[in-house]
Amino acid sequence: MRATRRVLPPVVPLLLVLGCSAEPGGGSADFSSPEAEMGIVEIPVSTASEEARGHFEVGQAALDAGRFFAAREHFRRAVAVDSTFALAYLGLAISAGSPDERGSNLELAARSSESTSEGERLLIRIAELGFRNDREGQLAAAETLVESYPSSPRAWLSLARVQTALNQVSEARGALERAVEIDPDFAPAHLALSSSFLFTEPRNLRRAETHARHAVERMPEESRPEESLGDAFRAQNRLEEARDAYIRAAELDPENGVPLLKKGHIESLLGDYGQARADYDRAIELARDGQKAAFANYRAFTHLHAGDPQAAIAALDALVGSMEEIGVPEEQQAQQKIFALTNGATIALHHGLLTAAERVLEERAALLRAQAEQVGLEEFRRAQEASIVYFEGLLAARRGDFEGARAHAEELGRIVEPDANPRKMEPVHELLGLVSFLEGDAAAAILHYARADLQTDVCNAFRLGLAHEANGERREARALFRTVAEYNFNSVCFALLRREANQRLQ
Repeated sequence: MRATRRVLPPVVPLLLVLGCSAEPGGGSADFSSPEAEMGIVEIPVSTASEEARGHFEVGQAALDAGRFFAAREHFRRAVAVDSTFALAYLGLAISAGSPDERGSNLELAARSSESTSEGERLLIRIAELGFRNDREGQLAAAETLVESYPSSPRAWLSLARVQTALNQVSEARGALERAVEIDPDFAPAHLALSSSFLFTEPRNLRRAETHARHAVERMPEESRPEESLGDAFRAQNRLEEARDAYIRAAELDPENGVPLLKKGHIESLLGDYGQARADYDRAIELARDGQKAAFANYRAFTHLHAGDPQAAIAALDALVGSMEEIGVPEEQQAQQKIFALTNGATIALHHGLLTAAERVLEERAALLRAQAEQVGLEEFRRAQEASIVYFEGLLAARRGDFEGARAHAEELGRIVEPDANPRKMEPVHELLGLVSFLEGDAAAAILHYARADLQTDVCNAFRLGLAHEANGERREARALFRTVAEYNFNSVCFALLRREANQRLQ
């Protein structure tokens, strides 16, 4: 299981389309770099301008290497030269810093795609459907893509990303293996396989390490493969080796704050919170735009690792109030505030700090609704409203208002009902699982959590462990608590629960 990344549901599929990292990076590229040889294989790139094509290829390579800011700059240059360049607009949508920017660039991509190839139209369609939370439509489009371009590693990578989002783990790994068969040097597929074996069950940490090493061999000048190797070490609790890998990644790209951020995670796990905060401060200093605020959340989590949840909430509150001061552009502030407020609410709810939770959730709801109004897309509005109702239900449950919490679960089910997404009811079961557990019905809680998101949310794994423990099933409970305690990937849930999981194991 992997710790959940608390981002808006429509954002994730966009990051999956061209096979780029979920963690933004920095750095730059130029046309003389070997990265420019890694364009979309077999899928046409429609532009009459060689200059625009050159910028696009470097931007695509930067996405593959997790360097979002460099990618965004080259995509911008590409559309400045060719204002009808559909795939460059798609790249801008993927690397965008706000939902509104994503939506507008997706619209431009679709508008410019009428005279492009089927493959380009399908890539754009996959992204559009992801933004609308239509996972079934995404899958159909991705399957059509590989049928049309069966010898394209990137087509298989795109299919694998959609399958992963649908928890079709075996199918996703098969698609990635096919991409590697077609081109053993296609590093993005190795990185995706490493991530799959790290973060989705059944996990295989040795295979994750092997594929990370393959990526290091194929992209020796890039920091992202070294980060992935560090992640593989971290998952195996080889923390010093992980730290060394992140140091190497930082040396390869001194302007990228992500490796230092991950080194800070290691220092937190090792209990050196002063060094962790120093690493986070340096990562924030290197970060750009909204990345600065995103990184600052992890600095706040050091207080959770140290057992001080109120200090963590205070740090997140201060972050919400300092967006302009730390240099977050105005158009990205709402998104970053929502991230920090979501983390703050999660902490407050877990520790029963209900007055603080209510305050945070009111501010968060207002931002989510304003953002939905700005984007102007009905599917996006429903996703935002579902998130609001879900947290309101958690608050009601923690207050002991179980009837109210069940009413919120019913409302949540009605909101997500139109979504073409087989996983749409998972949050409903998460909410009902908590209600059942707090009411003292552990058996019912187990049934609900079995239908919740156990693949990507360590909070649910911990709560399922509590339910098994309350039901007298100690072996099952201990296995889940050990999964949480040893997971080692930082998020609000892991930082919140690692200490408690270890205590229950003891």
